[in-house]
Amino acid sequence: MKPNSRSKARELALALLFQDHFQEEPPLEETFELLQEEAVSPSLKEKALELRKKVKERERDLEEIIEEYSKWRKERIDLVDRAILKLALYEMLYDPTIPPAVAIDEAIELAKKYSSSKAYKFINGLLDRVKKERLEKSHGTT
Repeated sequence: MKPNSRSKARELALALLFQDHFQEEPPLEETFELLQEEAVSPSLKEKALELRKKVKERERDLEEIIEEYSKWRKERIDLVDRAILKLALYEMLYDPTIPPAVAIDEAIELAKKYSSSKAYKFINGLLDRVKKERLEKSHGTT
């Protein structure tokens, strides 16, 4: 999938993950329509739904990582920020096709677009710590 398409799939997956906090079975077609001026291609929908599914499968682990690396309880972290963090952590830790730096950069862009003006700093800091402590230590890099 092209980088721009992958970014759009992330954006759609983020919306789905956010909506999951409010509805057990959110209306997917309505969500896709609300997010796009033009129709969403089937392959983009498929990628977004796949990404959402994979994040949901590891949600408990991802929530634990957020709590471990955050100075706040997860309930105090904005729902959009938590969804962005889960998405980025999934890609960093479980998707070998995504370089961790790309996952972090994409999360920062999502935070700048969809969250508060300072949220990207929190997200960047948490993800950078996870990268250093979990990925770089395990690979012997500094």
